[in-house]
Amino acid sequence: PETTPPKVSSTTPVNGADGVSVSAVISALFDEEMKTSTINGSTFTVNGVSGTVSYNTGNKTATFTPSSGLSYSMGYTAVISTGAQDLAGNPMAISKSWSFTTIAGEASNANLMVSVPAGAFLMGSTTGTPNENPSEEPQHTIYLSAFQIDKYEVTNARYKAFMDSGGYGNRTYWTTEGWAWKTSNTVTTPLYWSDGSNNSGTDYPEYPVVGLSWYEASAFAKWAGKRLPTEAEWEKAARGTDGRTYPWGEVIDDTKANYNNSIASTEAGSFPAGASPYGAMDLAGNAWEWVNDWFDGGYYGTSPGSNPAGPASGSSKVIRGGSLVGLDADQRCANRSDSGPDGRYSDCGFRCVR
Repeated sequence: PETTPPKVSSTTPVNGADGVSVSAVISALFDEEMKTSTINGSTFTVNGVSGTVSYNTGNKTATFTPSSGLSYSMGYTAVISTGAQDLAGNPMAISKSWSFTTIAGEASNANLMVSVPAGAFLMGSTTGTPNENPSEEPQHTIYLSAFQIDKYEVTNARYKAFMDSGGYGNRTYWTTEGWAWKTSNTVTTPLYWSDGSNNSGTDYPEYPVVGLSWYEASAFAKWAGKRLPTEAEWEKAARGTDGRTYPWGEVIDDTKANYNNSIASTEAGSFPAGASPYGAMDLAGNAWEWVNDWFDGGYYGTSPGSNPAGPASGSSKVIRGGSLVGLDADQRCANRSDSGPDGRYSDCGFRCVR
């Protein structure tokens, strides 16, 4: 009798594929013929997606067809479990899983990224700059390697994909401190998610997700295959290489950002005229943004000149970008603020880099 467990030879999309069509079907080719009755909705699944499963004995291919298509700019993981069996009744030796990301949709403010080339830029402020604070001094030249940054702040729709995929229950995405905080406080959603306040939750898919800690932002970034930006990366993405005061230039302008005690957040990307030199949106106003660095008010005086990662430790994390309630000074590219990593605020979200 047959004793070698069957396996999946190849998948469509391939593992790690990016830019997959939202109308795609997901399929797996087996190395031998399988028992049709064991390839079903229980043994072949795609996270967060309902669909139908079929198996073709002629080409030994199992196919998952989503009922309503896939969503733009979402990460998915397909799994074929060991419940699937070959004709001799041998189960797969190990579950097969593969991940992929769908194509971005500009109209839905999805997971688009903009590129920031390698090179030097001016970081911080000079003494006497209007509205500057001492933690922004001295202004200094920093060299950064090339990177990509999210064009938009992470939206409720994108964060929901993380939640739907079990992100709050998967320890691999969390720092040790973050997992302990989440567990001890029984955190399963952002702070305002359930009641819909502050434009939170499923009724506001294209608004920036807010009310979440640095720990939650960091976990999402790891789940998405990205990371939170360093403070230097964030500032270069906002101001470019000419040392400008605001992402769009030198003059504060309420047609280019949502700020100054605004009563509500706006959908991500609602102020295209306020784009940064690289095309990133809402780097001033709408929501503060967590970055990766620990905060130290004197760090700029000792920062390395190339790819600084921030202090090795600290008690608070840096937040950047002002917010809908911030005043003119808060919207400056060089402005720095901070909070304990467990802080959860109605006007603070994040974006990712890679």
